[in-house]
Amino acid sequence: MKHSFEVKTCRCKIITWLVMQASFLRQNSFNFLTPASHTGLIFFFFTVLGHWIADTSVAILLKINFAWFFMLSGILSLYPG
Repeated sequence: MKHSFEVKTCRCKIITWLVMQASFLRQNSFNFLTPASHTGLIFFFFTVLGHWIADTSVAILLKINFAWFFMLSGILSLYPG
């Protein structure tokens, strides 16, 4: 599956961020059960993945709405008046 350059760079940024988070947690002797580490992970999911999910769902909804619009306009053009 081919991906665009933007997707690849975004993946690299995400992986780099995760590695930095893991090294920070290890250096400060946190574990993944502490609230501080969960704050970082929740922030990551809401900022990075939240935007991606929202953009994807909006794009899907727009495609569905336009599909209905064109289908109805095609049907209505067959029956004028």
